[in-house]
Amino acid sequence: MHKHRTDRLGRALLTGEIQRRDGRYAYVYSHRDEKKSLYSWRLLPEDPLPEGKRWDKSLREKEEELHKEEERKYRSGSALTVAELAELYLHQRGGLSYNTRATYDSLLKIVRQEEFGNRPITEVRTLDAKLWLMELQSRGRSFSCLKSLKAILQPAFAMAVEEEMVEKNPFGFSPKKVLENDRKKREALSPEQEEEWLRFFRSDPEFAAFYDGIRILLGTGLRISEFCGLTLDDLDFEQGVFTVERQLIRSGGEYHITRPKTRSGIRTLPMTQEVRDSFLGLLNCRPRPRKEPSVEGVKGFLVLQGKDQPAAAAYWKQIFRKADRAFRERGGEAAADFPTVSPHICRHTYCTKMARMGMNPKVLQYLMGHSNISVTLDVYTHLQFEDAREEMKRIGVIPEEAKAE
Repeated sequence: MHKHRTDRLGRALLTGEIQRRDGRYAYVYSHRDEKKSLYSWRLLPEDPLPEGKRWDKSLREKEEELHKEEERKYRSGSALTVAELAELYLHQRGGLSYNTRATYDSLLKIVRQEEFGNRPITEVRTLDAKLWLMELQSRGRSFSCLKSLKAILQPAFAMAVEEEMVEKNPFGFSPKKVLENDRKKREALSPEQEEEWLRFFRSDPEFAAFYDGIRILLGTGLRISEFCGLTLDDLDFEQGVFTVERQLIRSGGEYHITRPKTRSGIRTLPMTQEVRDSFLGLLNCRPRPRKEPSVEGVKGFLVLQGKDQPAAAAYWKQIFRKADRAFRERGGEAAADFPTVSPHICRHTYCTKMARMGMNPKVLQYLMGHSNISVTLDVYTHLQFEDAREEMKRIGVIPEEAKAE
């Protein structure tokens, strides 16, 4: 379960609020790519002032004044820059997960760093928006990144139109009409490729220690952050199941516990014999830390890395990148055409494999933790002619001996 950061009195702190070691409260926020802070010895107006400290407004009072000033600028409209409009739009969106908030913060940083982000919103035209995105792509920004930027700026300007600060939304166009879609299609591994990838980990001295983790990812379809969030208490070998109820996130050098990506992500999954053996393999190799690491009260993470810290997604992604290079160097010509494997490709491979085996889509939706069946059904569109022919044979539409023409 996700736990809010609290002060020494156990009170929940809001996003951006911290209590320092000396007891002083701080509110950290960004303004035009510059980190700024408000400070106070009191969180709430009714809190007593520590002995010997000068009287000052409480932190929450200072935050309220800051937000009122932002609201004043927001209402005036003409004083707002593109970056400030985006920041205000995101500020009023509540209920965001830590992951989503971190993604938005990284996108806001891009906007603030750009000259375009410092332009008054009243001076931005549709052509300006298109040329800016095209320029960003020419400088190496991916289509996915630019699509995400537009997904923030379009509703931000829609809000400005609604408040009559601007007459027209300059981001009301499809990015596909002005940008080159450079996204690579995610292809699941074939059964032969999956076995070859596992064989490499199993036999290579440098990567053999990671074999059980790779087999679990390929055998469960877990998101990498869900796998990293598993603890000893989540495994029930007697019943042959394990529970997914959290994600482990590391950002800016700090660990956080969040809920799975969707409500459907909280689920109990059965262990196959291979997955059970791999979980036991991880436990047998798990070191005994001098002090069990704890993240927001959660302990017993299955995989630990250096300095007795839990392994997060970046750790495993690095393993995949190193393994990919080694596989291609040692695999000869055949490895040159092998697809690049990532933790998400393992998830995609599991989902596609279950679809090819004819699993009920609703069951597969549950196993994958998808909130919407359309996400699961999208996997079925990746199946090929051979999959369709085999399914038609299975249900008797065409005879077993039929051959492809």
